[in-house]
Amino acid sequence: MISFNVRTKMPGRRRGDPSSVGPCSQGSNFYLIYKVYALILDRRSRRCLDPSADPLRYWTKGTPMVPAAPLVSCPIATSLGVLGKKWALLVIRDIAMRRTERFSELLGTIPGITPRVLSMRLKELEQAGIIRKVAQKRSPRLVRWNLTEMGWDALPILMSYVAFGSKWYSKTVFADKRPRDVSAIYPQANLRPFEIDIGVADRDGNVARVARRPAISD
Repeated sequence: MISFNVRTKMPGRRRGDPSSVGPCSQGSNFYLIYKVYALILDRRSRRCLDPSADPLRYWTKGTPMVPAAPLVSCPIATSLGVLGKKWALLVIRDIAMRRTERFSELLGTIPGITPRVLSMRLKELEQAGIIRKVAQKRSPRLVRWNLTEMGWDALPILMSYVAFGSKWYSKTVFADKRPRDVSAIYPQANLRPFEIDIGVADRDGNVARVARRPAISD
């Protein structure tokens, strides 16, 4: 802890009087040390008050996101290697959110997909560990598709699409063409951890979320 014995100029004394000069007066070594020390403290305080000075502490919109861990490959590009293929997310959507588990059912709920492409996507998702095949004991030919733990981890991705589409494509998504928050579409309390809140304002410009009922524990 550095302390300074500062002697102030007493009233009535002339300028230049040696008795009016203290250890921290201008021109002394103590004064220079004091100014440098004060400058260091000022810079440190500014860094504490300005979070944008540390890119790992705070991110400013429009600036690069600096990762704290060294990346060998982009996690977004790596995930899109499987999830970015056409129809892949819709297959996961139907299995996770609509419980459409059979091949024939998936053909009916995904307009435009062909049996050949659906077979390819199911095989790719299975190889990636996202879905698994479940055969019935009575009829081994009747196969159902379920999500693995890895597949359920894709649920926040689906919910982010729900949030984005409900806000920016509401004229196509909803009959009344009004944008909605995710909580207004899926108000279940235990779905809250999977949602992304991007802020949907009402007609008055207020961002509001629907009150949820408490989750029922198993």
